Amino acid sequence: MESFVLIDGHNLLFKMFFGMPSTIKNQNGKCIHAVLGFTSAILKIVRALDPKYILVVFDSEESSDRNLINPEYKQNRVDYSLVCEEENPFSQYLEIISVLKYLKIPFFEAKGVEADDIICDYTGINNLKKIIVSNDSDFLQLVSAETILYKYNGEASIFFSEDKVKEKYLISPCFFADFKALCGDSADNIKGVPKVGKVTAAKLINEFGGVTDIINNADNIQNQSLRVAIKEHQEQILNNLKIIRLEAKDSRPFMLEELILNPIIKGFRATDILKNLKIF
Repeated sequence: MESFVLIDGHNLLFKMFFGMPSTIKNQNGKCIHAVLGFTSAILKIVRALDPKYILVVFDSEESSDRNLINPEYKQNRVDYSLVCEEENPFSQYLEIISVLKYLKIPFFEAKGVEADDIICDYTGINNLKKIIVSNDSDFLQLVSAETILYKYNGEASIFFSEDKVKEKYLISPCFFADFKALCGDSADNIKGVPKVGKVTAAKLINEFGGVTDIINNADNIQNQSLRVAIKEHQEQILNNLKIIRLEAKDSRPFMLEELILNPIIKGFRATDILKNLKIF
């Protein structure tokens, strides 16, 4: 089966910015550690996964509809417009775009929606192996027989298949959004239900099903304090699910044939690319 790699651009950018030594600078003294790391990672991902199709998707800086459901959503994130250049991952964003253009790798900045939504739309293509490259656990809800999550970390990278999700979280991937709706997600500033941790959430899901079924069967929850917590936080749970769940929005910016990878880039070196672009 042909494969399609979908890369969460901002996730990879942040990983490289905070994971690479900031001492890497060009001859003008500008930090280039993130763009060097990003370029190297893209090339390694391409060599390791050998896709026919590829797309890099970046988040927009605009708020999404999810903030209308919960204004606190992602409000714990740093406002990088207020920090100095050397501490700002986006200070190297334009150089990364230059690299993608040089490699002729399609990319897209989502406006009005999040990168997750665009990636979700593309996972709906049948008879194609979809590989999502991101460390964002929200994508685990999309894992299926044809879709896997690739948490890139060099030689320590991990593939999350359906079986891997079940092994780690004790639930099927189709219930992962429900799982996080119960537990919450500190990374996105989503509060979970008091007294509900990962183990409890998995037990509730395996006993009753998704959060709607859990709420409808709250009277059948044996633990009294847990039963009360679920009943008291019904609205919060359902709002959490609306925020976390990824649903296709028919927003594919490219036709599949526009996303074919040029295999010649497998032989490229990151440092040579940056030198050719006068970034190094």
